[in-house]
Amino acid sequence: MKRLILLAMVLLLFAPASYGIERRKKQFYDEPSHLIMPLPYSIPGIGQGMMGIGLLGNVFGSYTDVYALRINGDAAGTIAAVQDVHIIPEMLWVSVFYQDLSRAAVSMYNQRGMDSLKEDYRLIELNKVYSTSGSAVVSFWDRRVELSYADFSQDIGITRILSPEGAVISEFTEPYTSTNKSSMSSLILDYTDDSQDPRVGVRFQISQNKSPQASLRDPTFYVQSNSVSAYLPMGSASTWAFNYYRSDAVVSKEGIADATSIKAELGLNCADTDTACLEAEAGLVADFQAQRKYGTADSLGGQNRLRAYPQSRFQAAHSLYYGTEFRWNFDEEVTPFDFWLWQDVSTGLQLAFFYESGTVADLAADLGATTQTSTGVGLRMVSASGFVYRADVATGHEGSATTMIFSYPW
Repeated sequence: MKRLILLAMVLLLFAPASYGIERRKKQFYDEPSHLIMPLPYSIPGIGQGMMGIGLLGNVFGSYTDVYALRINGDAAGTIAAVQDVHIIPEMLWVSVFYQDLSRAAVSMYNQRGMDSLKEDYRLIELNKVYSTSGSAVVSFWDRRVELSYADFSQDIGITRILSPEGAVISEFTEPYTSTNKSSMSSLILDYTDDSQDPRVGVRFQISQNKSPQASLRDPTFYVQSNSVSAYLPMGSASTWAFNYYRSDAVVSKEGIADATSIKAELGLNCADTDTACLEAEAGLVADFQAQRKYGTADSLGGQNRLRAYPQSRFQAAHSLYYGTEFRWNFDEEVTPFDFWLWQDVSTGLQLAFFYESGTVADLAADLGATTQTSTGVGLRMVSASGFVYRADVATGHEGSATTMIFSYPW
């Protein structure tokens, strides 16, 4: 990996544009767009309901995007962000993110790694998920090199443990609360023909996410993640894309992993005859122990990697992923449209066929012992505002899932 990154830096620094891969279009977008509408949601492990979405792209002809989500149903609250506020045009920009949920539920599988079953989970009900983050990006050479830094903070409150069917297994005497803080630094080396919709070239991304010790009971660790994407042109407009991704947690100081201490910390107070509560408590204790001993790397499952599985389906201290997509660009006509609630300029319609494979483990030596795969098809619209409107349907060993979002997976 280090040799590949060094090679990419040499190419970017010393290859003249006339001998290298030139950008085929501008890299910063100022075409205004908007999307305002109610949408139903159904997310495995989170629930169902309605959300209202408001998205304003390149506000007043700037590079700045603004979006907000108001969510009701099994989850409730507000998510909002202001992205790409340029301090120095096309060189330095900042973004902020805000999330405030008063009701949510997340899936917690009974064991980390790859060996849990589809139904082998419980729902952790939250009465508070408050998150904020701020980031800054410095960009050079027409977005071929980008350095970024981000700070993230999250407060959560856990109230109950539910069965997959929603039955109450146990309820905390007082909500269990925790605060997590982290900071991430990353470097992107982009030797492709376009940062938004690459069709030829290679892209490297390395990042380090540091999680300082929030309290004496928590571990101190960081997560090192490396990504390599390659894009091979197929015909005049289509692309065969490949991605390799590796994420590793490195613990410098373990947290308190004693089972008795964790039980007291959780305060579930299960009765000796309450089997369901005791099993849920044992699962939580085991998860806390592993996280405090090994740390947790980037998970697999969700909108970008192993798309057939729920968000964060597979978690452990190490994760490894391979993916490939054939992106068939069947229409490259520039088409402005305005449907009142949705306005943008289509610059390409694309059908994608993808295959993914991934594995996680708490010990690096165990990576690959068990893997899961995901296959699917996606319809994308590349826009002049900088968004890639994406709808993917993926199928895996546990069923299928649909992703709708505004960017490529990688």
